Amino acid sequence: MAVERARAGEGPTLVETLVYRLSAHGNTIAPPGVPLKYPEHEAVRVFGAVAEYEAALRGDPIPRARARFVADGVLTADDAAIIAAEAAAEMDRAEADALAAPEPAPGDALRFVQA
Repeated sequence: MAVERARAGEGPTLVETLVYRLSAHGNTIAPPGVPLKYPEHEAVRVFGAVAEYEAALRGDPIPRARARFVADGVLTADDAAIIAAEAAAEMDRAEADALAAPEPAPGDALRFVQA
């Protein structure tokens, strides 16, 4: 286990996680009222794989982790709801800040780009 290796001073461990992308490939973050480019996930829209997509939704690691933390007594359901609300509010603030920010200068497009 990675934590045991680290605590034993055996160095880092590479952990690869594979997670199903639950939004469509072409989706972007859109301002309120602007529809996403693809309202349905391509697994459903293109391939008709409704069962695959629904299985991925059931396997979403965020609600699964929340349920486990609550079941193990690490987190209360009320605290989990507060964390979710705070995260949503932070995202809303970040979106509002980004939409209110001035457009960047075209000359800045390649700043910090490394090839």
